[in-house]
Amino acid sequence: MRRPTPLLVACLAGAAALGGCVTTKPKLYTQQELGRVAQSCGYALGELVQEHDEPRILFVFSVAEENRVDQNCVYRWARPRKLHVAFMAVELAK
Repeated sequence: MRRPTPLLVACLAGAAALGGCVTTKPKLYTQQELGRVAQSCGYALGELVQEHDEPRILFVFSVAEENRVDQNCVYRWARPRKLHVAFMAVELAK
């Protein structure tokens, strides 16, 4: 039986190390952190929400009509953090 080459061993070890990174859960951000992001992107406090059950999704509940610039700001913040953004338009009862 042939012995595995050092290159094969290194490739398998690298693949195993990278595979472990994929399964990590996203960070659950505090209300203060989300509040800072919301205000810097033009949203009110409490309009950005991250659920404890599904931390990969960042919900944006907006009462006002959403601006593309504001949406892009949230996308730019969420993308490097591996978060999916879900925009929800909320209409208040009159």
